[in-house]
Amino acid sequence: MKNTGIQSLLDKAVSDIGLMEPLSTVFPDDWRCILTCAYYLVSEGGALRHVDQWQRMYPSPCRSLLASQRVSELLVRITPTLQQDFFSRWIDVNSQKDVYAMDITSVSSYSELIDFVRWGYNRDGEKLPQINLLMLTGVTSHMPLYYRIIPGSIKDVNALEDSIANISVLESPTCHFVMDKGFYSEPNLDAMYASHKKFLIGVPFTVGFACKAVEHHRDSIRSHHNYCTVFGDGLYAVTESSNWKGHRFYIHIYHDIFKAASDERNFDHTLHCCYEELSWKRHKKGFFLLCGCMGFRKWQAVYFTNCLWLQ
Repeated sequence: MKNTGIQSLLDKAVSDIGLMEPLSTVFPDDWRCILTCAYYLVSEGGALRHVDQWQRMYPSPCRSLLASQRVSELLVRITPTLQQDFFSRWIDVNSQKDVYAMDITSVSSYSELIDFVRWGYNRDGEKLPQINLLMLTGVTSHMPLYYRIIPGSIKDVNALEDSIANISVLESPTCHFVMDKGFYSEPNLDAMYASHKKFLIGVPFTVGFACKAVEHHRDSIRSHHNYCTVFGDGLYAVTESSNWKGHRFYIHIYHDIFKAASDERNFDHTLHCCYEELSWKRHKKGFFLLCGCMGFRKWQAVYFTNCLWLQ
């Protein structure tokens, strides 16, 4: 007897989100096997080589067992061209007015056989090579829509322009991109305007206009006229219009008083620790001590100790 609860639940989810039509259209011969692998990963999260053992306990879309060899053959058949075709159809299913959040995450690996595993900035602080995974998600639908594997040595800022060209499936005029400041650069903004993409992007304070905007509104932003709440958090915000190489350009400036207090406390703590360390080193600079039970003269103690250190 098999437990049918998992398949019933996931079948309902597949039906509700409209996944069946694009999946079965792009993969007419393999969609049942793909769904079976997906069901296994959702319910167990283990390596795909064990999917046949899971099938013995639970019903699945694919009625025959997927041995390890069959899974390997299935993965080979899911080519980049078919993936792009699926992403295009999947985004069409979710093409209602939405905002798309783009971000990159890193996955560390010990493997020496994966070509995209490279040394780069590791977001988890692990001293390992990695691959980067760029992902696009619907902000309002919370639906993953697109992914792309990128070599681990490529930074966010360098990945955007090439990714815009590759995400050709996102041609909808209602498409809006939301990105963090890791993607910010002047060429990337130029590329977004050139491709007629609507976007919202974080700006680092290494950029001149960001510092000028903050200084311009520093003394006036904390007014009840500028107060707003986002997910229950209170913020002060102002918006000013500008121009980017002939294009309309808006700058949104925010001030979070709670973050300001936290940043100031952390800064004071760091400053105090630096002061303590520098004070201790300054008072002890140039000194060293020797001790013992033998009555050497001062020069003899240093002489014999230096002889020991030189050995």
